[in-house]
Amino acid sequence: MKISRRIFITLIGATFLVGIVSISYFVLLLPGLYTEAKEQEYLRSTETFHRSVTRNDFSINSPPNLGNLQAVTLRIPLSGYDVSVFSPSLYAQLEVNDATLKDMIDAFVDRTHHVEDNSDINIDDLFTDFDFSIFRQYFQDSGLTQLVNIHHVETNDFTVDEGAHTSQLITSDDIILFGSRIKSNGGTYSGYMAFSHDDNFLYFSVSSAATPDLSELTPIVLNSVPMIASLLIVIAILSSTVLSKYLAKPVEVLAHQVKHFDTEKTDQFSQPNRGDEFEILETALNRLSADLKQSMHVLSVQNKELKQAKSKQELFITNATHQLKTPLSSASLLIQGYLDGVGQYQDPHVTLPRVMLELKKMNELIHASLNIAPQTSDNSLQTINLKESIDSIITFYHPKIMDKNLLIHIDVPNGNIVTDPQYFIPSLENILSNAIKYTATNASVSITYSSTYLTIVSEGTFIDEAILPNISDPFVRSHTEKESGTGLGLYLVDTFLTYLNIPWTIENTEKGVAVKLKLGEHYDNN
Repeated sequence: MKISRRIFITLIGATFLVGIVSISYFVLLLPGLYTEAKEQEYLRSTETFHRSVTRNDFSINSPPNLGNLQAVTLRIPLSGYDVSVFSPSLYAQLEVNDATLKDMIDAFVDRTHHVEDNSDINIDDLFTDFDFSIFRQYFQDSGLTQLVNIHHVETNDFTVDEGAHTSQLITSDDIILFGSRIKSNGGTYSGYMAFSHDDNFLYFSVSSAATPDLSELTPIVLNSVPMIASLLIVIAILSSTVLSKYLAKPVEVLAHQVKHFDTEKTDQFSQPNRGDEFEILETALNRLSADLKQSMHVLSVQNKELKQAKSKQELFITNATHQLKTPLSSASLLIQGYLDGVGQYQDPHVTLPRVMLELKKMNELIHASLNIAPQTSDNSLQTINLKESIDSIITFYHPKIMDKNLLIHIDVPNGNIVTDPQYFIPSLENILSNAIKYTATNASVSITYSSTYLTIVSEGTFIDEAILPNISDPFVRSHTEKESGTGLGLYLVDTFLTYLNIPWTIENTEKGVAVKLKLGEHYDNN
């Protein structure tokens, strides 16, 4: 499944989940939360109205805004019966003359004022033994009957909602607030009372408001479910389209490029987004691709070199076999001639020295072949004195030098070279021995060091130009050479110096054959 389709399905599911949670919130939680919030608002409004009276801030011209809350506050003197009535739409001062009402006022003041701590007031016991039915009689006997005839008066019974939360709050200025939910005639109301007193007055506030009921919101919300579902589908489709273009499209583009990387003409990954994680991913893929191509190129070069080395090895084995076959065949013929008593070969003083010469050639060839491949595990860099090494080799070949009456010219400063002596010394020895061996009699060999180059020139000796490009290949020898050799000397030199990372060249000059070794960073003249 494509990632764009997965995003679409996920967003549809998430959108409907949000819709279900939202509808559940409106149906189940919001009505209760709203009711609780309004009840707390009514409680605070009751406190505000009560405090405006106790602090003498009340003004009938600018009463506190109580909204839907109906509130009345009575200011009852601790001694006397001049009662003040405060409400947002009424202010009145009343003088109580009825003895029964005076007794009720005295009992109410006594129950509230003489409590040492206002928190000890029990709202259930506050109005115990008060008979409020007398007010109905007073109402019927009042002067209102002169205006209307009152035949019958009834009031709704009310009960306190036991399942509702009853609030009690003591403020910082000792106002005690009570709040409860009251059911009457199918309706629900929130009722509140507030008490406080000072040295002269007792303040008693009563307020009430219809409790907000959002249960009627439920059918409205449920009837709106089809419209809400349709709206959610439209939102999900639009959002999934946008997000698919922004999120899924880059991934799908990169996935397509990765899948068809071998067949695509371009070698770069590219996606439309910029400045975000997709651009980082694109950069990482391009860097990985470049590293992979570089590694593949290196492996290809190494594989090519291995193939060349294998071919070279096969050629070397073939040539070595051929080179060994020649002296072996010669020795066999000499011995056979000796055994058969053929001519001069029956004389052991003639035959055996020649057999020994052929065996010596085979020994030299085998010895040279065994030293062709450097052993990297035995590589050990050391500091050796270049001039002393040259002098030591020249001393070793002194008899040959004297026999050919050669002049050896050495101009090498007394400096050191840091290298592996087990490969450098044989290379230097092969070059110097070739110079001594192939330089013409009564000529000279020049050995100099200048500008990081060690140069050995064999005067009067030249290499056939036809074989000069391949002179370092195994078993390559000039047909004009008078001296015998294995044809592996310069091959060993090239193998060892390449391993030691020392560039070298061999060429014909006006004076003769010149071999140059670029010692460079290996040389230290301090």
